[in-house]
Amino acid sequence: CKHLGFEEFCEYILPYRCQTEPLTHWRQYFYEKYEWIKDSLPENSTPLEACVFMQNTLKKKTFWSDKHAGFYTGFLPPKLFERIKVGACENLANYTSLVMRAVGIPVLYDQILYWEGQKKGHVYNWLITSDSVGGAKFGVTDSPPHTEKLLKATKVMRTTYKLQNNSLWKEWMNGDYVPPCFVSSHITDVTDKYCFTNMLKIRSSDVDEIGEIIWLCTITDSQLKAVNYFFVDDKETLYFPKTTKDLVYIPTGQMFM
Repeated sequence: CKHLGFEEFCEYILPYRCQTEPLTHWRQYFYEKYEWIKDSLPENSTPLEACVFMQNTLKKKTFWSDKHAGFYTGFLPPKLFERIKVGACENLANYTSLVMRAVGIPVLYDQILYWEGQKKGHVYNWLITSDSVGGAKFGVTDSPPHTEKLLKATKVMRTTYKLQNNSLWKEWMNGDYVPPCFVSSHITDVTDKYCFTNMLKIRSSDVDEIGEIIWLCTITDSQLKAVNYFFVDDKETLYFPKTTKDLVYIPTGQMFM
């Protein structure tokens, strides 16, 4: 991770937690367990080469299954997940982030809120590379890190250690309804890293019901799910940045639980 600046190091390597898993002493354990990896790599290896090597190592010990996730809820501490070995994508990505950070590989946790027309999304890991591309997505049990764009992902949010300027957090604290996926003050929009996006512009007169916030929604299993938002002002145009192209959206001024 020598290509990282100090602030990047503090964000991508140093954090003691990725999601809401219980706090445990995991870093030294995984550092010592996988310390041999640096001697197995060629000198001056890139972060991508180190990540692929580590992924191939972890792939032999972890398995994806959405059925097994029903036996436990929430995020498991990484040493416990190592014993269970099986989980849905969110626990796999959380485990992968922490283990790779322990050996100095900058890996992040990114969540697709919804696939178009489906009521669920997916969780990926993102590797911070040292090349001009800057990063690549992967799942520990899937293919190696790659940069191919996704076509059906409505919104991708990244979990950060740093507090983000998320104004919806204030709305939620005031008692207003905010979709759960937008409540956290530790998330940021990275849809443009995964998908072909553009700034979507809509005339306010085209929205049937105007509230303080206009929600841009996708239809999932006959329900509206918010994937973007805009605070209403005096202007006639509503702006929705980083909107995935070629998908169907519905703007609305009212969201219900």
